[in-house]
Amino acid sequence: MAAGHRRRPRCASMRSFAVRAVFTTLLTISLFFVAIFFLIIPSLERSIMDQKRVMIRELTTSAWNILAKFQADEAAGLLSGEAARRLAIEQIRNLHYGRQMKDYFWVNDLHPRMIVHPYRTDLEGKDLSDFADPDGKKLFVEAVKIVRAHGAGYLEYRWQWQDDARRIVPKLSYVKGFEPWGWVIGTGVYLDDLQQEIRATRQQLMIVSLAILLLASLLLFAFLWDSLLVERKRRLAEQALRQSEEKYRTLVEASGECIVLALGGETLYANQAMLGLLGCDSTALRGRTLDDLFEPTAEERAAGSSFWYRLLRGEAVPSRYVTRLRGRPGEVGREVAVSLSRLILFDKPGVVAVATDITLQRVREVGQEKMLQDLQVAQQYLLQPVGEVLDATPQAEGRRRLGAEQRLSDLLPAAGLGPLIPGIIQDDSGAIVGLLTVDSLGRALGAGEWDRPLRDLGEPVRVMVSRHIPVVEAFLAMERSEFAPVVVLDDGGHPVGVLTERHLLQVQRAAPVVLQHDLEQASSGEALARTNHRLFEMVGALVRAGCRPAAVARLIARNSDVVLAEALRLAISQLGPPPAAFAFMVLGSSGRLEQTLKTDQDNAIVYEDLPPEREGPAHEYFLALGRMVCDLLAACGYDRCEGGIMAANPSWCQPLSRWKANFARWIATSEAEDLLQAKIFFDFRAAAGEARLVEALRPALAQALAAEPRFFFLLARNVLLFQPPLGLFGNFLFDPTVPDRQVFDLKGVMALIVDFCRIYALKHGLALTNTHERLAALTEAGVLNRSSATEMRQAYDFLLSLRLRSQVNARAAGRPADNWLEPATLTAMEQKMLKEILGQIKDFQVKLSFDFTGSMVQQA
Repeated sequence: MAAGHRRRPRCASMRSFAVRAVFTTLLTISLFFVAIFFLIIPSLERSIMDQKRVMIRELTTSAWNILAKFQADEAAGLLSGEAARRLAIEQIRNLHYGRQMKDYFWVNDLHPRMIVHPYRTDLEGKDLSDFADPDGKKLFVEAVKIVRAHGAGYLEYRWQWQDDARRIVPKLSYVKGFEPWGWVIGTGVYLDDLQQEIRATRQQLMIVSLAILLLASLLLFAFLWDSLLVERKRRLAEQALRQSEEKYRTLVEASGECIVLALGGETLYANQAMLGLLGCDSTALRGRTLDDLFEPTAEERAAGSSFWYRLLRGEAVPSRYVTRLRGRPGEVGREVAVSLSRLILFDKPGVVAVATDITLQRVREVGQEKMLQDLQVAQQYLLQPVGEVLDATPQAEGRRRLGAEQRLSDLLPAAGLGPLIPGIIQDDSGAIVGLLTVDSLGRALGAGEWDRPLRDLGEPVRVMVSRHIPVVEAFLAMERSEFAPVVVLDDGGHPVGVLTERHLLQVQRAAPVVLQHDLEQASSGEALARTNHRLFEMVGALVRAGCRPAAVARLIARNSDVVLAEALRLAISQLGPPPAAFAFMVLGSSGRLEQTLKTDQDNAIVYEDLPPEREGPAHEYFLALGRMVCDLLAACGYDRCEGGIMAANPSWCQPLSRWKANFARWIATSEAEDLLQAKIFFDFRAAAGEARLVEALRPALAQALAAEPRFFFLLARNVLLFQPPLGLFGNFLFDPTVPDRQVFDLKGVMALIVDFCRIYALKHGLALTNTHERLAALTEAGVLNRSSATEMRQAYDFLLSLRLRSQVNARAAGRPADNWLEPATLTAMEQKMLKEILGQIKDFQVKLSFDFTGSMVQQA
């Protein structure tokens, strides 16, 4: 009875504690739901609505600027009033934006009378005084009232969905008056879109809230029943430990794993798989311990006791370790991974050891590791600056300076032959006039020309390169010039040494050089495509070996140059020699030497200006050449550009003068399509042909930019329309066009950094295109501080490494490479770094907005 009375207060106390726990939990949950539905969701809805209002206001202002530009031309006498209005109407009619490019602008006058409407052309020129939406709202009259009263403002009404006249939905528009012409221009967003976005956010919050509620309920349940569960587990454990020794023996024998059971470290049972691994029968195990089966590891020898013995005593040991089985005398045992577990049978401690044979796996790992190490060493040599290779050579080798007026008779007695070859022959001003090589020296000695000046004995310099280019590019240049010595120059154009065939011995077997050499030997388009397929395997090895992502991207771009040059050679062999000098330009990522495994063709042809009678046939030839080359590139794995920015397009196959005119037009008009083309084309370089034609475009570009300073304002606004995929609460924002995967476009994120560097480089007259080089030049010019440039470079390299790794993994899995990134596949640390970088990009956009638009960009 006393015991029963003692239990009742304890039960009452447990019930009281449970009531308090339930009440506290329910109160917390209630406060949480109040905060979600009465504070956070309304605030989020207001934020989304405010963002949309700002967006349509900014877009309307951009379109208003187009009207202002034509009105300014009218005021300056460049256009008549009628022509200015007609051109303005055409631009507004063709000005679209949005995901499907179906959002639009309209213009009416203050009467009101419709001036232009892309989807309701039936209203153009008509009186809109009595025009009303289905609710009877005279929306155009209201728009005029807003403009007359405030100059601009917002207006809600009902209107057809884009170009679908059958669907009438609520809409919010921003209208702004253009006083010089008495016009009203406007654009808007459909409130159904806003509600859909808000509903999606509310649904996410509901899911999170329900998950929290479920978790709290589970925790409460676990807390109340913890004692019961612990007791039940204890009883089950006691029952399991009281199983008979024969039961364990049967279990061990029936297992497919290599298992051995030791009781007290003495009695051993092993299943057939373990006996096969040991190469003995069960009788051979009698009287033996685990020490007789496994060799001790270095840690066991240092501790003076085996892992299994320490486990029997209850000490902590590694859950899995690698060792060897003891082999027969004179033999090396097989390498195994061992997992140990402690058990108790009839109060007697025991150990279960599970062994996995990893001998073959180790052999494969060692071979793979050696292959990757060898490849990484080769790539590091290939991708390092050529100047560093020369710095590592003996001081006199390839660095001897010889005077142009010196004679062999002055040099040979004192110097001997070795230090002279190769020698750089320079005149008194320091200009390079030739090279003294083995061949030229042999000819001079054979002819007895001891007293002739070196100026007359040396060979002409055929190749000169900067000390900063990668070794692989220098050797490819050497190979194309029939292995002539390559003179390496410093930043001031002064020679620092000579690269010869001797250096080539270190690089002959490196994968990129072999691949590019094989590409140059291709005799057909099929052979070219088949050889280029090895690029994907090579890049995969480079990425797995940990090579710098910028170097890998540069290598891919240079490989594309070789493919392009060979495709051009094959095409010319069929079409015949070109009728004029030309150059094949590459644009975009290839133009920046930042190419990945998923890239499309962005290229163009520029050829020299010709007389009118030669222009037509020449254009037909180069257009046919562009089509043939683009077909070969597509066969080699380079997708066609969806926007048609290819030399196969007549618009992208032009003489030099028309390209200059295109620059001026793009920069002067600054329409949406012009801005897109300008962003791609501004990253251009010559990949094949006459590079001088491409370089002639750069002064024209600088001149056009200087004449239109307003272009930078419009380009900056275009860049700022795109935001990093990071939400208000630091969550990733996924692309809704890919419903079956939670991904976003990593190429688009990287483009934000590229656009940032491009606009600053153009503004400050820097002709560089590579993002790393632009950042370095902007830092030297004082435009960016060194800390910001370093952060941006590291951010870009991290994103590029993720992009390359994702593409390599996709191809390894049998899927085509793409530019989508699925954050769930990253580690927690990588996800954290990615979010920090997306936040940094938003900070960069703030600086861009302030420097070029004079305002602070709205951040989500």
